[in-house]
Amino acid sequence: MEVSYFIVFDLEGVLVDNSNRYYIALKKANPSAKSDSELKPHEKRVFWKIFFDSNLAIKLDKVDSKALELFDSYVRNGKKVIILSGTRKEIVKVLLDKIKEVANKKGYKFTPYIVIWRTKGDYRKAPEFKLSKIRELEKLIGEPVEIVYDDKIEVIEKLKKEGIKAILWAREKN
Repeated sequence: MEVSYFIVFDLEGVLVDNSNRYYIALKKANPSAKSDSELKPHEKRVFWKIFFDSNLAIKLDKVDSKALELFDSYVRNGKKVIILSGTRKEIVKVLLDKIKEVANKKGYKFTPYIVIWRTKGDYRKAPEFKLSKIRELEKLIGEPVEIVYDDKIEVIEKLKKEGIKAILWAREKN
């Protein structure tokens, strides 16, 4: 029996550029902060409340055409392409609608095999969350992961330590 493989794409930071929403939330939480890791606990609450605003995602987030084109090429080659997002369901739904709209205009096949988001109450760090979900997928699908695209270096390093091929998605600066 031939072993098949599945492909994993992160949503925010890979298929969608959410940097504008991130910076607005960061600046409202603390105007002098350079990243959310610098925020004090009360500032983090402000940050996450703004960052998880689906109306802000609708207004500010942009589909990454290069990532969408890559996604499309995998689907057209018969791969099972999975979206693994560390964000909430409400944001995932908004972003999937945005991607579908762009995909339809460009004639791309945007048909994720499975879409996974973080459930309420799951506060694990992204590397642990994503590794556990990938291992669950391997058991569920009965196939190994071929490659993972993610924008967080910590996720990439964790996956590589576990023997998973992972590529850091770096957004081109305009």
